[in-house]
Amino acid sequence: MDVITEHAHQSIKQGSRSFSLASKFLPKRYRDDVAMLYAWCRYCDDVIDGQEMGHGQISDYKHGQLDRLSYLNKRTAEALSGKFINDPIFDGLAKVINNNCIDHKYPNELLRGFSMD
Repeated sequence: MDVITEHAHQSIKQGSRSFSLASKFLPKRYRDDVAMLYAWCRYCDDVIDGQEMGHGQISDYKHGQLDRLSYLNKRTAEALSGKFINDPIFDGLAKVINNNCIDHKYPNELLRGFSMD
């Protein structure tokens, strides 16, 4: 298992027991991609909410939120362009997008949703 995939499986295992268990019901060929997609979603949500693995929200998380969203948009755009940046979160997203021909509008819509947080 490569570093990107290993990081993703650790992320889903630590971030959500229910998602981790549910992913085991999927055919084996999908599990790595599901874990990498989860890792990206979890990371983005944590960055916006000032948390780690969905816990420990900092009290002034709204401060700097637009800058953090801008950072996520930039890094995600790099991943969507197929650029690998030596970051397991965004490199994992790039792999999932490329492996599954996912329309770029979906990750972009998720990020747009964070502007409402």
